[in-house]
Amino acid sequence: MKAPAFWYDVAPSALGAVLSPFGLIYGAATALRQRKKAVDVGVPVVCVGNLTAGGAGKTPVVIDIARRLANAGQQP
Repeated sequence: MKAPAFWYDVAPSALGAVLSPFGLIYGAATALRQRKKAVDVGVPVVCVGNLTAGGAGKTPVVIDIARRLANAGQQP
């Protein structure tokens, strides 16, 4: 898969200039969220996900993980 050409544009666009402050706010909020301590829920947790909301293949991966855990004697 080839990266989109706009990834390599060196000149900032007007849209990029308008959206840049939102990126800074999002980055700051993410940094604050990552500073929180983890919560122990008492059971192992496996997270499957990414920034894509649909069509990325997360459900088949979760089904496969659950089957593998069940075959290994775990109770997913």
